[in-house]
Amino acid sequence: MMKFKNKKTHLRMCSLALIITVGCCTAMSCDDCPEPRNIATSQLSKREQSPSSPTSNQLVVYLDTSASMAGYVANDRQGESTFSRTLQELRNFVTLINPPLDVLVRRVDIKVGEPLNDMVLSQASVDKRLFNGADTDLAGAFDLFPKSITTEKEKENDTNDVPPRFHVLVTDGVQSTNQQRPDLACTAGSDQLCVRRKIFDLLNKGWGGCVIGLRSEFHGNIYSEINKAQKKPSVLRLESDVKNSQTFRPFYLYVFSPDRAALEPFVSTLIELLKPLTDQDNNSLRVLPLTFQYTDGQTEVEASVSKSASSLLTVRKKQTKDISEFTVAIDPDTAQKGPQPFTLSVNVQWSKNILSSGTIHELAQFIDWRLIPIYPKLPDSKARYPEVKIVGQQVNDAGHVLVQATAQWTPSVGNLCWRGYRLEGHLKPEAMTPQWVREWSTNLDTTIESANKTLYLESGLLGLWRNPVLSNQLVAEASLIVGKRYTD
Repeated sequence: MMKFKNKKTHLRMCSLALIITVGCCTAMSCDDCPEPRNIATSQLSKREQSPSSPTSNQLVVYLDTSASMAGYVANDRQGESTFSRTLQELRNFVTLINPPLDVLVRRVDIKVGEPLNDMVLSQASVDKRLFNGADTDLAGAFDLFPKSITTEKEKENDTNDVPPRFHVLVTDGVQSTNQQRPDLACTAGSDQLCVRRKIFDLLNKGWGGCVIGLRSEFHGNIYSEINKAQKKPSVLRLESDVKNSQTFRPFYLYVFSPDRAALEPFVSTLIELLKPLTDQDNNSLRVLPLTFQYTDGQTEVEASVSKSASSLLTVRKKQTKDISEFTVAIDPDTAQKGPQPFTLSVNVQWSKNILSSGTIHELAQFIDWRLIPIYPKLPDSKARYPEVKIVGQQVNDAGHVLVQATAQWTPSVGNLCWRGYRLEGHLKPEAMTPQWVREWSTNLDTTIESANKTLYLESGLLGLWRNPVLSNQLVAEASLIVGKRYTD
């Protein structure tokens, strides 16, 4: 053990850290109230990998071929729309997947059709006439995702009893049926709650999911579900301004897989291929990841203390390998002078797929910050421990989250001792409706002014992030060690 010449020198060694360790020994011996060491390790680096599941080597594209989709298809090949080029990319990009996938296409209108070969995607990208269905049974499509599709090739590979590896539903996002579907618990009309239930069924079974939204040129008829339900004329004509993407109509790719480990790289590759189709316009390509890891890499954290508090509080960063750790040293006079403010600047390492779901400022609002006492495990009733609290948060221009905290010694009796905290940032599902979902959604589709939005999109997606993967997911961490500051 290190020897000290006098007690004063020893006391100066007592300080506070951002695993947060607070406190120091005085009347008690240092063996009774030791400075903590290595009390926190990174939990982000220990996250389990997404599980893999047995699947067949197939990609099934469920293509909404209702009449409301025809306007997405350009009238001539020279003016190909974003929608048309997306269908072509869905057929082409599978060559980038290893091992290569067999691509099948199923039409979705009054019912879901039998599997067809991938040539249908090329035809659909240039021929409006293919889009002639009277209904859009999206719930019926989701219901078929877990079902195997038996082909001669699957029989040879003995994989005819497992679902396809990837499923992509291409649609304008509006469920529309003229008849009830008791087997799916769906009412007639635009029953988005029924669709949401089917998606929840997949997520609760461990499936991975993601929704990609794109805006495309549109020249054709759209059909008001509200007017149709009220027996009013339902046809509206939309002619997009090709120079103004805000007049474009949204469409969506619902991308799902029972193999969550394979889904994230699949979606990442797909997004990179789709970005050039929107001329890199961030507002024309947005993503809603439902089961992805939202961060990738170690959390970067820095600390600062305001000038007004610097005489009573110091915060120093320690050299650590896998987690940012700080020593927070508090003057005992804070028991009378009150809590002293300091700030932790947290650079959350958002993963690549997540950055298309919103701005860094928007993503920061999804985080719930917590300080968790981790040392000592069994506090001494005769000891006195420092206290750190989170009092607010802001986001600066660089996109860093500024976690505002205070530290002090409480006005109580006892020997001053160390305390340790973990700072953790978790996703809070109750706040996770992305801004773009609100902006792209409408509850009224009776006028042409709402034609650049999707009926009931927000209610159809509401709460899907309250699933086992996203709920309470850890996205940022640091460590504080808190103790006593001594002055000459």
